Amino acid sequence: MNTVKIWRPGTNTDLDQLFEDLRLKQFNNTSDPLASNYEKDIFTRSLALSISFDSNNNPTHCSSIIHRNCWPNQVYRILNRMWKIDRIPITKFVSPQICLMVAEQFKWLKENTNCELVFVSRQYSNWRNMLIRDFDKYSGLTFKTDDYKYLTCPNFQDKSCWQHIIYYGDEQYLKLWNHK
Repeated sequence: MNTVKIWRPGTNTDLDQLFEDLRLKQFNNTSDPLASNYEKDIFTRSLALSISFDSNNNPTHCSSIIHRNCWPNQVYRILNRMWKIDRIPITKFVSPQICLMVAEQFKWLKENTNCELVFVSRQYSNWRNMLIRDFDKYSGLTFKTDDYKYLTCPNFQDKSCWQHIIYYGDEQYLKLWNHK
């Protein structure tokens, strides 16, 4: 059975160490063009860390949950800096393990925070329909999207800080968020 472990950094020594070992391996992976996304400082700002495990208890994916002051209160980014442990070729569907991580991160946020809306973002838009389809199919959460780009990091001038999102939760929070 696939499982997901979610914890606040510093509250579980064994999971902290496993996440750090997996993060270092990904950060030092010279064939990954996004390796710099896995610098240690990025994860020190995380509200929670996550690792998914397959039925043999082998780690398959890692990610974090964050909140930034440039987003409305009660809005959280899930699958932040997500990576696959053993990179496999890109497919035209999202693995059920990633979808399980989405559902578990949302559940964790509802139990541990005042979360009203979660989102996943990327700079480009070609991924949204696939994630919405598969999240609905495997996580039971029906995400939505729109044509705006939202401010995902505090630098208004940095084009990479304006990203497309898919979201789940109270849409009223989108009105409180810088978008264009």
